[in-house]
Amino acid sequence: MTIGLISALLDLNEEQIEVTVALEMPGAAAAAWSEASVLHEEALAAERTAASLRRRAVHNLTADHGLTQAEAALLLKISPQRVQQLVGSASAAGAPQ
Repeated sequence: MTIGLISALLDLNEEQIEVTVALEMPGAAAAAWSEASVLHEEALAAERTAASLRRRAVHNLTADHGLTQAEAALLLKISPQRVQQLVGSASAAGAPQ
């Protein structure tokens, strides 16, 4: 449609006309997207840190203090299955973090 309009207004053949469309993100949208990206990366880093601390707490209770996984689950107010997952993920990582 754009080429047809330009052709009619300027009395040119459509073959002579080339149209290029460039999209630019408005500054406010770009700033919001950039800030969201930074916050997302920070949230991911915080989640990794929290997971590491959870593994460390479970390891401390079970390996260092000799509690059973069931006892650790009661203290931490999580399911025994979750304790087992955390023990397994700490073992898979090689050592508590």
